[in-house]
Amino acid sequence: MEKGSKLIVIALALLFLLSLMFAFQSNSARQQVLNRYKEMERVLGEKNSGLQSQLAKVDQERRALQDRLGSIQGEIGKITADRDEWKNKYEQVKKSQEDLLEQLKSKPAATAQQPPETGSGMKDAYWAGVVEEKARLEIHLQELDKVLKESMVKLEEAKKEKADTELELSSLKQSKEEMSRQLDYNQQMISSLSRELVREKSDKANIAEQIEKIRQENVTLRRQVKELSTAKLSLEKGLKNLEYEKDNLAERISTTEDILQTRMRELLEMKKDIESSLGTDLSGRPKDSESVELPPIVVKGGGSQSSGQPVQVNEKPVGKVLSVNEDQNFVIIDVGENNNIKMGDVFRVFRDNQHIATVEVIQTRKDISAADIKYSKGKISAGDSITSP
Repeated sequence: MEKGSKLIVIALALLFLLSLMFAFQSNSARQQVLNRYKEMERVLGEKNSGLQSQLAKVDQERRALQDRLGSIQGEIGKITADRDEWKNKYEQVKKSQEDLLEQLKSKPAATAQQPPETGSGMKDAYWAGVVEEKARLEIHLQELDKVLKESMVKLEEAKKEKADTELELSSLKQSKEEMSRQLDYNQQMISSLSRELVREKSDKANIAEQIEKIRQENVTLRRQVKELSTAKLSLEKGLKNLEYEKDNLAERISTTEDILQTRMRELLEMKKDIESSLGTDLSGRPKDSESVELPPIVVKGGGSQSSGQPVQVNEKPVGKVLSVNEDQNFVIIDVGENNNIKMGDVFRVFRDNQHIATVEVIQTRKDISAADIKYSKGKISAGDSITSP
């Protein structure tokens, strides 16, 4: 019982240690997941903030470039209008020049045919005015050509700047799309981490529930261990009482055996004296040439029941009662194995032809036997006769 209790206590201690280890591992894993989630959330938050700022900056640059592109397109439109206007003016001047040249070509012929009636001074002034007008027109034409070339250069520069701006705008759009994809990916990662955190919280709740169940089981097991310990103490106390009773009983048996052996020696001496005086033993047989000492009879208190049938003894009376042990409730009779007495034989005890008791043989020796008192209506004494039923 003590070994079983120790095994139960050891098993409960192992279960408690395993539950503590499981709870510690679960708590450590949960803490690691939470730390990893917080770290990833912080990193993603920083990346998200950086991308948001970059996106705002790119969007601002895009709006500035769009405004700049609009202004460039306005300038291009203005330059185009100016170019068209100057082109028209150039064509008008060119046409005027051509008309003037035609006039110049036609005027000399007319002059040759009809020279002015005025003097030579008027003629020189006329031709000076014509040459001056021609020079002025040529200068104006050169200026128009120069303005037109500058306008063409500005137009080419505006076109190039427009192409560069459109290329930069396209690059900014690509950057914006890339940042949008990165933001979407970060949002998906945040959603995934949120779902993982929800699962972790659910697992934590389940683990807490399991730990609570384990604690309840531990409480129940501790209560059972306490009850088993109490039962163990009770059993140990009962065992000690039984051992104490056993020691007392063994001491009483030892005392009874000593008394019985003493009485047996006395009875054997009495029997030898009687046989010596009579020349035969008490059963009517001739005395043996050699006496045999009967080993001590060990009788347990209360007697023992036998399943054998009583053996009938033909001779009546069979023998006599040699001694009586009232404390252990048995008698010693003067018949044994030599008289065919066996364990389980039943005899009646008479005194003055009065039936006073019934006894059953529980141990036998060669010349004597011990019989348990089964029935008694009077006090049995040494010398009472015994007969078979």
